[in-house]
Amino acid sequence: MEYNIVVTRKRIKNMIIRITRDGEVRVSVPVGVSEKSVSDFIVSRKGWIEKNLVRTLRGLRNSRKNFETGDRIRILGKIYTLQVMMSNENKVELEERDADGGDLFLSVSMYNDTDIRRIVLYDWLKDKLFHLLAELTKKYGDLTGYYPKEIKIREMKSLWGSCNVRTKKITYNFTLIEKPLKAVEYVVLHEISHMPYPDHQEGFWEFVSRFMPDWKKRKKLLSDS
Repeated sequence: MEYNIVVTRKRIKNMIIRITRDGEVRVSVPVGVSEKSVSDFIVSRKGWIEKNLVRTLRGLRNSRKNFETGDRIRILGKIYTLQVMMSNENKVELEERDADGGDLFLSVSMYNDTDIRRIVLYDWLKDKLFHLLAELTKKYGDLTGYYPKEIKIREMKSLWGSCNVRTKKITYNFTLIEKPLKAVEYVVLHEISHMPYPDHQEGFWEFVSRFMPDWKKRKKLLSDS
């Protein structure tokens, strides 16, 4: 199983591991601890990490299905029929059938392991969304002149995105992977627009309208699709 590990040195006595809601493994270590000690610690906790990582991913919205052949998966407003296949490697491939969708082929080495199917597909969906968001961030950054220092993805209950104006970091809701491209573009511009306008104060919507005159229609797609 592949996963990201972020090591942070702090003024603490013991090494601590936690898993974030978006599936990132964070390790806090005392300032003076050697790299080898940190590495050995992480290796010793590998079983715990993977067990709890699977448990975390089970709670994510796109991991609530068993992901079996015939399941319908929504990706960027289109519907894809899942085809699960046995393979020597874990991979995901899209085959467009028409403008409304097509087939989504999920190849896994452990066909009957529901958790493996969930994790492989979730990782692929998250990667696909991240690359799209990165492209759109550059597109609307070039248009507006504002760029975040970092973008992240996690599941959020009530927000499509949030912008931390102080740190210039934007966090997007993982559920955006299901929404049409035009709706995703709206969310990206909306969050970037908070950099010059932290709140929905006077001037915010004028700024959004300047670069996306049809933003109201795009916003409506978030609830209609």
